[in-house]
Amino acid sequence: MSCYNKKNEIVSTGLNRNGELDDVTQHAEIQCIEKYIRQHNETGSPNLSNMTIYTTLESCAQCAGMIVTQGIPNVVYGQKDINRGDVIERLNLDTTKIGGFPKYKTEVNSKKSNDPFASQLDKKYEVANNQEKTPFFIFLQEPKIKNIFQEAREKFRNYPVRHTENISVYKTAKKFVLLPEDEKLKEEVILTPQTKIISVWQSKTTDTIVKKKK
Repeated sequence: MSCYNKKNEIVSTGLNRNGELDDVTQHAEIQCIEKYIRQHNETGSPNLSNMTIYTTLESCAQCAGMIVTQGIPNVVYGQKDINRGDVIERLNLDTTKIGGFPKYKTEVNSKKSNDPFASQLDKKYEVANNQEKTPFFIFLQEPKIKNIFQEAREKFRNYPVRHTENISVYKTAKKFVLLPEDEKLKEEVILTPQTKIISVWQSKTTDTIVKKKK
């Protein structure tokens, strides 16, 4: 993972907790955004209008809906969800000229990352989906896929920060991303307004990190 924008600060984290909570709605984006709102309700009105979500898996309909309705303007994702993707693009689509519906009032810029690990996952899941119809959660638990995540973790662990102003951002991200999963659930970071959210998939869970844009 690289550092985005020189003056960002990580201010919130979240995990995919479907299994732990026995609740299939508890994706990382939901956890992270709800945590942000919950903590900011104690100090004032939450401001989500300057956020960008970074996720290695394209957001599902549920998470895309929350992103759009909360007015978050940008999403960057890694792996494409070839079966359930393009939700944000559909919400941005204006079909009134052919008797359809206008685009949703909040337009979200959704962009695919060119990260090489995401490209590896794209290619392998396309094969698994086309040949074996492998469910995504099974795909993520395959040893060859876990190896990709492990390689990504090691690259992140040794990431060479090029700008000194990004060192604190990297250290905070590293502290969370490289924690054991049970420790991540205990990790809390103070939230501040005007933030960026980063969502990073790791084999069975998704890590979501929020960064502040100064």
